[in-house]
Amino acid sequence: MCEDDSLEMQIMIQRILDSIEKRWAKSEQEAFIAAVILNPVYKMTPFAVLDFTTSAGCLVLIKKLYIHLFGSLTSDEDQLLYDELMEYLYDDGCYKNFAPFVMNICQCAKEQVCVCYT
Repeated sequence: MCEDDSLEMQIMIQRILDSIEKRWAKSEQEAFIAAVILNPVYKMTPFAVLDFTTSAGCLVLIKKLYIHLFGSLTSDEDQLLYDELMEYLYDDGCYKNFAPFVMNICQCAKEQVCVCYT
């Protein structure tokens, strides 16, 4: 491959990245972020330490999405949402055995992938 091909490739790559960035900026980023946080395999781990990755920031994000989806949030729902989210984030209450369960599922999935590719 000559240098011109390499330069063309770099330009194409940059255009693709620019397009992805443009579409991401237009997307409902908060919904994607919440989906990652509510995925028990990942929770907050993929994110750098930012305002929304604190417990308070996560609560604000989830409450905002809840209101967006359901139109309102009563004080009872607000308290239930808070309690449930805190138990989920800190592996407490009904989620206290969730972390080992998730690790077990991940291990089984890895073993299945290994079996499929051997």
